[in-house]
Amino acid sequence: MKKWRQYERLVAKLTANDYEADFTVIPNARVKGFISERKRQIDVLVDYRFDSKLSGRVIFDAKYRKRPVDIKEVESFEGLMKDVNAQRGFIVCSNGHTAAALRRAQETYWDQAITRRGN
Repeated sequence: MKKWRQYERLVAKLTANDYEADFTVIPNARVKGFISERKRQIDVLVDYRFDSKLSGRVIFDAKYRKRPVDIKEVESFEGLMKDVNAQRGFIVCSNGHTAAALRRAQETYWDQAITRRGN
């Protein structure tokens, strides 16, 4: 299995451990975008089981890269969040992030966080 796939699965497992039984954690989810009307791939999707309005939707993007995540990837993720109506989003990156990427994530009104979980 490819290392990036293992990393995605690790992020999904750690995410599942953080949520209660009222939430569904789906790795490698496919969700139809509200804006694009296309299927969008999400590394880890977290939805509240009993809410049809999606008010608790959280998405995770696992970035297993040799280089740090940059501003372009943060902006792309913000677009994905808007398209799938995610209330929160997290980029989990194996090799850190650039200062500009962190500033961009902090400036947006979306609740994005760039974290490092290790290799």
